[in-house]
Amino acid sequence: MVLLVLAGLGLVALRMVRMEVAASGYLRESRSALHVAESGLMITAGFTTQQPEYFHRAALAANPAAPTFTFPQGRIGNSADPARLGTLDYLAVMSRPRLGLTPALFQVGGSSANRFVFYIYQVDVVGTVNGDPVTRAAAPGGGSAVKQLRADVRIGPIMLNQ
Repeated sequence: MVLLVLAGLGLVALRMVRMEVAASGYLRESRSALHVAESGLMITAGFTTQQPEYFHRAALAANPAAPTFTFPQGRIGNSADPARLGTLDYLAVMSRPRLGLTPALFQVGGSSANRFVFYIYQVDVVGTVNGDPVTRAAAPGGGSAVKQLRADVRIGPIMLNQ
């Protein structure tokens, strides 16, 4: 009888260890998906700083009432260990533009006929590990996660011709 009780306790302990290992794996994948979303946000912000006027005008052309711009789906290269890391995809969408103040210590030159403005866009980035950022779905089973990150990004200077 004592051996049966000890065997039962051993099985319970094994189950608890297995659940703990699985939970730490889920936490690791969730953290990786958040890092993918953060990296996607930085890459998107880098693109918009290269040609801020292009992205702003493209957002206005897509929908003048509610300007929005959806970037193509991106993939972060994971050549270090693709078998362990999986596919790291992200999707970024700029929306809700509003006028923003000039950044501190930013010098704006030119005459009154050649002014610059800044816009603040809401940027939503969905980062996935072994998932689809468009549908915001992770692959079934372990080793996958989806995270969404929202940030305000200042875009400019954009030339304002009056």
